Amino acid sequence: MTRTLLLITPGFVARGDFDARGRLVAFGRAAAPPGAADAGSLTLAALGLVKSKARKVWVLSTAAVTAMVEVSANRLQGLSEQERFTALAFEAEALTGVPAGSSLTVARRLGGDGVAETWWVTQVSERLRQEVDAELLRHGAQLAGLAHPGGMVLTGENAAGRDVLEVWEDLLFLRQRHRGAAMLDILPAELSGGLDTLLARFPSPEAEAGKLPREVWTTRGGLNASAATVRSLQDAETLQGWFSGWLSALDQSPEPLPVLHPPARPMSTARRVLLCAFATGLALLLCAGNWWWTELQLNAAQSDAKKLSEAGNLRSEVQKVSQELQKARTDHEADMTRHSQTLRGFGAMLEALALEKPGGVLVRAMSAPANVTQPAPGKPPVMETTLTGWCAEENLAAQFSQKVGARLQPLGWTVQPARTQAQLAGSTPVWSFEIHLRMEATPPAAKP
Repeated sequence: MTRTLLLITPGFVARGDFDARGRLVAFGRAAAPPGAADAGSLTLAALGLVKSKARKVWVLSTAAVTAMVEVSANRLQGLSEQERFTALAFEAEALTGVPAGSSLTVARRLGGDGVAETWWVTQVSERLRQEVDAELLRHGAQLAGLAHPGGMVLTGENAAGRDVLEVWEDLLFLRQRHRGAAMLDILPAELSGGLDTLLARFPSPEAEAGKLPREVWTTRGGLNASAATVRSLQDAETLQGWFSGWLSALDQSPEPLPVLHPPARPMSTARRVLLCAFATGLALLLCAGNWWWTELQLNAAQSDAKKLSEAGNLRSEVQKVSQELQKARTDHEADMTRHSQTLRGFGAMLEALALEKPGGVLVRAMSAPANVTQPAPGKPPVMETTLTGWCAEENLAAQFSQKVGARLQPLGWTVQPARTQAQLAGSTPVWSFEIHLRMEATPPAAKP
């Protein structure tokens, strides 16, 4: 499958497509269109640089917030990955100003000792992720990951042999000595005095002595330095090599850079309907097999009864067995009728849930495969299930239960009104809901 990398900055966008072997097969770059300021517009501009359709897309956007966070040693010990990211989001809030509760956070540990640990933290606002994801979905593509583009050159395989700096919109990425070791650092990039002034703030004795070449990577235009080589990502050859480096980093496990991977998307309505149809067909096939086996047993029993009747001396016993067999067949046919009705009701219920769900409603779970209560002798089977999920507006759950109830009532279903409860997803209010459904199969009419 083709993999696509998008570079998105306020003034410059680029796209690189790679085949399954990691070879660059399509490439485009351009200045950002005038008026394209939000993430969705910039993503659209980057996608349009290549005519072929994107499939799996990684977005490298300077709108993602990234910083270095230092915490005391062992503070994060014993926490799950998500708990560590949450704790680091609160630590980064003082540096980045991004509220921990309204951002998605990912981090990579860079190093540590017995005193402190250093973590590379990237925060992505929920709004940024939604704008990017919505634009990709509109073009039939899937968001594979979202990250800040900085830091790849400093973490590459050949980075140790060079003195490298990366200058992005307002951030400077460089390698500095920290607790006796060379480590990546992220600082504000102040370029009012020019690039030479910025380099003078971070002198490199080895570069000045000519032992290590000094390079500056940037997407900004018009930057020049007398003491370093400036590599502009607006240059096609430089940008293609940079894209290839990012792809190599994404293929590593674990990834050396903090990349936010989106949560799994819920199953589509068409796929749910197809799955429900498959489950219903499988259930009917099992019932048909059971009926065929029972039919064989009944035929064999009838054959034995006929032989006993011909013997004469066991006539009364044969008559008794024959009556029992007839009753068993009648009960079997009645059970088959009731269970067939139950299966049709089950399939109709699944179809109604898939077709009547309004926008803004997310079905999370259904007590599966739907609890069928074993009926008393002569009584119809009862099916009960409970549907749970989330909705963006409180009245959507009530509309959902009313539509499903109106559709299923003629089939013997009883759908109780939705019970809702207000929740918070980050800072966004949502409502959880619960809908209880019950069906009693209609007993078959007695044959004359």
